[in-house]
Amino acid sequence: NQRRNTLIDKLIQLSKIFFQYIIWLNCLRNIKPKIIVNYTLNNDKFFPVYSNTSKWDNFIPSMSLPNIFKTGNLNKNIDLLIGTVKDEGIILFKKSI
Repeated sequence: NQRRNTLIDKLIQLSKIFFQYIIWLNCLRNIKPKIIVNYTLNNDKFFPVYSNTSKWDNFIPSMSLPNIFKTGNLNKNIDLLIGTVKDEGIILFKKSI
């Protein structure tokens, strides 16, 4: 019985991860082409990979990215940037390879 419970817990965890993945994929699919802009920091290019807001229209290439938070020292390698879109949500930027 105890083993069955842990198995169920594992399944629940896996399904949560799976649904999170689906949500991320959906976000990527819904990004309109004009939204996909690169943000440059230290000659590294970053591109949006996730947003928790549907207000992507507020984020236009001509705009400089408001409220960029660095995830590390400027001298170090930064792989992820977090930005906010007009204070209405979060965008994750990943370094393009």
